[in-house]
Amino acid sequence: MNVRRSLLLASAASNGAALIGFASSMILARLLIPSEVGVFSIAAALIGLVGSLRDFGVSAYLIRSPQLDRAKIAASYGVMIVVSWTLALLIALASPLAAMLYRDPRVGDLMLILALNLMLVPFGALTMAYLTREMHFGAQFVLNISSAMANAGIAVALAWQGYGAYSLAWAGLGSTLVTILVSLFYRPAWWPLLPTLKGWREVVSFGAPVTGGAVVGNLNNASVDLITGQMIGPEAVALYGKALSIRSLFEQFFMAAIRLVALPHFATLARNNVELRTTYLQASNMLTGIGWPFAAILMALSEPLVLLMFGSSWLGSAPLVVWTALWMIISLPCHLVHSVLIAMGHAGSLLKGELTMLTVKCVVVALVAPMGIEAVAIALLAQSCVYVLVWGARLRSAIGLNIVDLYRAQLNSAPAAIVCGITAYFAREYCQHLALAPLPTVALCMTLGGLVWLAGAWAMHHPLAAEIFRLFRAMTVGRSTK
Repeated sequence: MNVRRSLLLASAASNGAALIGFASSMILARLLIPSEVGVFSIAAALIGLVGSLRDFGVSAYLIRSPQLDRAKIAASYGVMIVVSWTLALLIALASPLAAMLYRDPRVGDLMLILALNLMLVPFGALTMAYLTREMHFGAQFVLNISSAMANAGIAVALAWQGYGAYSLAWAGLGSTLVTILVSLFYRPAWWPLLPTLKGWREVVSFGAPVTGGAVVGNLNNASVDLITGQMIGPEAVALYGKALSIRSLFEQFFMAAIRLVALPHFATLARNNVELRTTYLQASNMLTGIGWPFAAILMALSEPLVLLMFGSSWLGSAPLVVWTALWMIISLPCHLVHSVLIAMGHAGSLLKGELTMLTVKCVVVALVAPMGIEAVAIALLAQSCVYVLVWGARLRSAIGLNIVDLYRAQLNSAPAAIVCGITAYFAREYCQHLALAPLPTVALCMTLGGLVWLAGAWAMHHPLAAEIFRLFRAMTVGRSTK
C-alpha cells in the first residue's frame, strides 16, 4: 500500500474514532453527574501512572524488526503478558489503599476493572502492531471504528441504566474484547497461538529503552501540571490544560494519523537500507504545510475559540493559546524525530533526549512559576528552542540531516501560513465590529483563512496543495462515474 493511501486510511481511522468518542462524551455528560466522572478519572489517572510500562516497547520492536516470524511474535506475546499481568496484579493489590486514600470504595472497584482490561490488552495489541508494520490501515480502520463504537455504545447504555462511573470502566473492557475478537480475522495463518519466553532477551533489550523513553515522555508532559499545581494552584493548571486542549486538536486530527504511518514507513525504509533524509524532509514539509497555518489561526482566534469551546469563565486561557501555538510553530519540524529514532533502533538516544527535555522543562517551570501561568507559557518558548536543538542533534546523528537544512526546507510553508493568520486576524476584528457571536466568527474566519492559505500554498508550489487538488479531482471523478 502506498503512503498516500495509507495516510488517508489512517486519518479516517483516527478521526472517525475521535468523532465517535466526542459524540459519546456529549451524551455521557448528560447521563453522568460530575462526581461519577471524577471518580472514574481518579482511577484512570492512577492506572495511567503505569500505563507507559504496559506495552514495554513490544509494538515498536515488531514494527522495527528486520524479519518477523512466529518465534518473535510468540516471544513478544510472552513478554507483554508477563509485564501486563504483573502490572495488573500490582494495581489490584494497591486498589484498597487507593480507595482508602480517596475515601471512596468505587475507586478501588474501578481499578480492579481497569486491571482486568490491562490483562486483556496484549491479545489485541500485537495484532495492531503487525497491521501497522505491514501498513494494513484498512484493517486498522475497521478495528478502530468497531472498538470506538463498542466503547461508546456500552458506556451510553450502562450510564442510561444507572451504572454511573462503572459504565465507563466496563465500556473500556468491552471495547478491548471487541478489538481482540475483530483482530482474529486479520491475523495471518502462521500466527502463533501460544506465548513463549524463548527469545525474550532480544525483545526486552529493545523494549526497555523505548519504554524508558515513553515513561520519561509522559512525565515530561505532566511536569507543568505537577509543578504549577504545587506552586501556583489548581486554577492555573486548569487554564493551562484548556489552552493545550485547543492546540491538541491538531494532534488528534492530524498528527495521530501521521505518526501511525510514519513509524512503519520509516522502519520499512531502514530495513531496506534506504536513506531517510529525503523522506524526512518531505514529511516535515507536509507537516508544516498543515500545522503552521493551523497555529496561525489559533493565534488569531484564541479568544473566540475559547468562548466557543469553553465559555467566558475560561477566557484566561486565551493568551496561553497564543503561546502554545508559538511553541508548535517552532518545534513542529522535529515532531517526527521520535519515529525515525525508533525505526532505526536508536532507542537509547530517544531516552537520553527525553531525559534532557524533562530536566530543562522542570527547571524552567520551577524558576518562572512564581510569576504566574502566563509567564510559564512564555518561558516555555525557550524550552521549545532547546527541544529543537536536542532533537535536531539526534536527527543529524541518525540520518545526517542538520537543523539549518531542515528549517530551510520549510520556507515554502511560511508565506501561506502568515497570510492565513493575517486574514483570520482582520476577519476576526471585522466580526467583533459587527458584534457577531463566537460560532459565526470562528466559522467565517476559518473559512476565509483556509481559502487564502490554499491559494498561497498553490502560489508557492507547496506539495501539500498538489495533494489537496489531486484528492479533489479524484473525488470529482468518482462522483461523475456514478
